[in-house]
Amino acid sequence: MTHKWFTCCLTLALVCGLLPGYVHAQTALVVGTATDETDGALPGVTVTATDLASGRTIVAISDDRGEYRLVNLPPGKYSIEAELSGFGSVKVPEVELLVGQNATLPLKLKVASLQEDVTVTGDAPLVDTQSAQIAGNVDRRQMEELPVSGRNWMELSMLVKGITSNDVRLDRPGVGRDDQFQLNLDGQQITNKVAGTNSFGQPGLSREAIAEYQIITNLFDITQGRSVGVQVQAISRAGTNINTGSLYGYFRSDQFNAGDFVAKNADGSRQVLPFSNQQIGASFGGPIIRNKLQYFVTYEFERQPTTLFIQPTGYLATISIPTLRRHHRSLGRVDYQLAADNHLSGRFTHYIDDDPAAGVLGNEHPGRLSHLGKDNYALNVNLSTVFNPTTVGELKVGYFYYHWNHTPAEAVPLTPNYSFPVVAIGGRTNYPEEFWQKMPSFRYDATSHKGSHDFKFGGEFLKDRHTGWWQNFGRGIMAFNSTPADLERRFPLDAWNDASRWDLTGLDSIARDYVQFFAQEGGQVAGKCPNPDGCGNWSLDIPRPAGGFWFGDTWKATSALTLNLGVRWDVDWGASAPPLVQETDILIDNGLFSENVGYRNDIRDLNNWSPRVGVNYDVSGNGSFVVRGGAGLYYSVPVSNATFDQQLWNGQRVITNTWVNDRLPGFVQDPRRGVTTDDIVSGDAKVFPQELYVFAHDYQLPQTFQAVVGTQKSLSDSLSVDADVTWSKSKYLGSIMDPNLFYDPATGYNKNPNTFGRPRPEYGRIRQYSSDGYAEDLLLATSMTRRFKDRWQATATYTVMFFRDDSAPGNGGYSGTPENYFDLDLSDTYGRGADFQRHTFRVNSIYQAKWGITLSGAYFFGSGNYYQEVTGNLPFGVPTIGPRYQAGGTLIPRNGLKQDALHKVDLRATKEFRLVGNVKIQGIAEVFNVLNHANFGTYQGNRRATNFRQPVQNAATAYTPRSGQFAFKLSF
Repeated sequence: MTHKWFTCCLTLALVCGLLPGYVHAQTALVVGTATDETDGALPGVTVTATDLASGRTIVAISDDRGEYRLVNLPPGKYSIEAELSGFGSVKVPEVELLVGQNATLPLKLKVASLQEDVTVTGDAPLVDTQSAQIAGNVDRRQMEELPVSGRNWMELSMLVKGITSNDVRLDRPGVGRDDQFQLNLDGQQITNKVAGTNSFGQPGLSREAIAEYQIITNLFDITQGRSVGVQVQAISRAGTNINTGSLYGYFRSDQFNAGDFVAKNADGSRQVLPFSNQQIGASFGGPIIRNKLQYFVTYEFERQPTTLFIQPTGYLATISIPTLRRHHRSLGRVDYQLAADNHLSGRFTHYIDDDPAAGVLGNEHPGRLSHLGKDNYALNVNLSTVFNPTTVGELKVGYFYYHWNHTPAEAVPLTPNYSFPVVAIGGRTNYPEEFWQKMPSFRYDATSHKGSHDFKFGGEFLKDRHTGWWQNFGRGIMAFNSTPADLERRFPLDAWNDASRWDLTGLDSIARDYVQFFAQEGGQVAGKCPNPDGCGNWSLDIPRPAGGFWFGDTWKATSALTLNLGVRWDVDWGASAPPLVQETDILIDNGLFSENVGYRNDIRDLNNWSPRVGVNYDVSGNGSFVVRGGAGLYYSVPVSNATFDQQLWNGQRVITNTWVNDRLPGFVQDPRRGVTTDDIVSGDAKVFPQELYVFAHDYQLPQTFQAVVGTQKSLSDSLSVDADVTWSKSKYLGSIMDPNLFYDPATGYNKNPNTFGRPRPEYGRIRQYSSDGYAEDLLLATSMTRRFKDRWQATATYTVMFFRDDSAPGNGGYSGTPENYFDLDLSDTYGRGADFQRHTFRVNSIYQAKWGITLSGAYFFGSGNYYQEVTGNLPFGVPTIGPRYQAGGTLIPRNGLKQDALHKVDLRATKEFRLVGNVKIQGIAEVFNVLNHANFGTYQGNRRATNFRQPVQNAATAYTPRSGQFAFKLSF
């Protein structure tokens, strides 16, 4: 099978999808039955939906059974009118449709001689009788009115039932791993898949740019894939038939803040950390040609001076470091109604983020600070065509670009990294580096209605490619077996940026080894490489072409029973098969098993078929009470970390030397014993044991099986409740293994390689990426929704998690952290997940009072996550192995320490003043953590740390003390 063959197959799938073909994930659907006064079906009724903002119309004709379908409706407010010769027209003047919503709206027409026209008041039903998927919406009013510190729109995802995270950082929507979500904007995938979100984030979009979004937490249908967790379907704002504009500014300052929960003054009182933040932006939109062509543009600049408060593990001292971060966010969109049946839209987003002090947690050494500059943009063009009342197609063509440059922060000493069991000192090993993701995308969705069936089929092709250069371990890392008692004297915290004051003498006896990578430079990728001639063999090139196709059927089996049936196939051709690697044989017998761990070029998982079935039964018969459920398989794809690890760190293009402590004086100061970089690159010097990174030959992509059963009940025309029990079981999750260690049957762990050597002494550590990890969870998610009526709306969600266990697959979705490399079934590692939280409760409400005043608020409760306690030792001479191993061979329980419960109340008040004509100004005041409850997101779990079991600073907004945000918004 070749790359060319793969591309041809996906192209064929897309061409098949171009056949004329209902609701796509980023649109809405309205279905119903047109009847006369005797409830007899009326065929041939013309039903017209008119977008009240843009004037766009979509028309459907009722069939022989009186059924009509208004499909592919962009979210928004519509009027709906039904007409038939001989009958008076029926008009619903306003119906609000949310992204992904399935609404049922029956229409009753009367004979014209009795009544010419009828106006019906009411809203779209709250109960979904068409789908079994479990989802929650953040509507336009919530996007506009709810309090959000820093205006990160993704933080509102915590209001969706089933989302149990206490914070949202770096635009990961309340989930723990990168393989658990997919971010889509207007149907375009815009997820960073180069490297982990924890380090390099996701595309930045301003709150002003997003109209609304939906998060599907379970049973998303066959048109969506590449996630074993949730799907985020966001819709950008669009222009209307009215010229509008706004100019706004949001401001935060330490003058409005309470004292920090972790940083303390000399007298023990809470320290108010210096902080300031300014967000200034503008937006404009309106018609170019009324009812035909509209535009919308927005730009936002954010200036964020702040202070990092750091207490490294093993230190009594603390330090505060000021920093200034800047963001630029912009979006432009055009919508063009080509004809009554054809709609064209184009959208462009751009984001720049400059962070001069990134990458350090509150318990890490400040020498790890880095300068991270990111920029990305996304271009998307959608063409929607209604071929006839029963067939619709939509073509999406896009381009996604994601780039970052990661270098040492200013003043960070360019020394080797000194890694002790409790803390690493000196610059990070993973910079400098620069990466690009360039992804053209092509997608076609087709839907067709016939009888009681709504068929959907289509395909997509992502011509993804990840390139860059990475001088990983270019300065080397010195690893130690233990931590000196006088660590703070040797590496004073106030000298974090002055290596001349560091004392490295007398450390030879505890040094384990020194690792440094080398490569021929010049040519290949240049970018901002330190060598202007190019980074040579530090360069990487990872083709990641991916695609899929699907076929599904929403079958109205009876008037009450709807079945969602379908199957999807996904492939990621380059996830575990990087080019430029020569195949090798490395036979290892470590005393427990024998294996060939050499490189292979064609490790591909091509069997990702995803059958899915959903059931929705209308118990009431009138759409007010349904029982729903279903099951299905879901696959994801890892980020490219492991892929370019194998392409680079293989002893072929990059030399990965390991110098084991020779026990001679001066090893820490000169581990290479005078050997120069040129000696190594030219081959004149001895090549020391090579550290290799390799995929296991049976590597597979992550898979999750989901099963759901639940119910939804409408209590009134504005109030509904629902509850769903979800069970999911995952396998093929990321894990790592080092087979090049001797097995010790006495302990079940490895023998110390510094004492007993390795089975293949010409190699050092072999980091083998496997897919042996697994997870399982069971939870009950409930919600109550009070739709906006009488100037008030509210939602409440409660989730109880019965268990969430895993084998520590890591948050990047490509590697894990096993307790023991020779625990082949990971049973000693498997246990309570770090994101387990028994109870989660959230409430939000918006009230439009008189005199132009709007009040809103949100309450967040989490009963507390769990964190890991570790000994701080290296009992087996290998980093990360045996952290829970105690004297006598017992293990510290997995994530056995419970964090404190989180309580947080946020409030917002808005007052609108009309200036002249349509010009008005809003004054906005927001207070976060009103009760100033001490919330913590990170704790020190290392027994050897002076602050063991104490909280450390976490910069996420969920854990900050009481703070304020004040704003103005001038609009017309």
